[in-house]
Amino acid sequence: MKIQIGARPRAQVERERNWWRENRDYPDPFDQEYEAALRWLLVRPQNGSPWPTARRPHLLRVLLPKTGNHIYYTI
Repeated sequence: MKIQIGARPRAQVERERNWWRENRDYPDPFDQEYEAALRWLLVRPQNGSPWPTARRPHLLRVLLPKTGNHIYYTI
């Protein structure tokens, strides 16, 4: 399986990454959690929670509990 990340989500990840680096003492919790979630999705993509929308009825999401962010994706 291959993960593709669009331009808009990449920009959102970059903004979140920069915010964590500028505003927290803990070194890169967002990067660590985000990378771990992507590795987890490679082996268990079906384990996300359903989060359907009108445009994307098969949308799933995964919570990044330490940072409070979500990753939204489709398979």
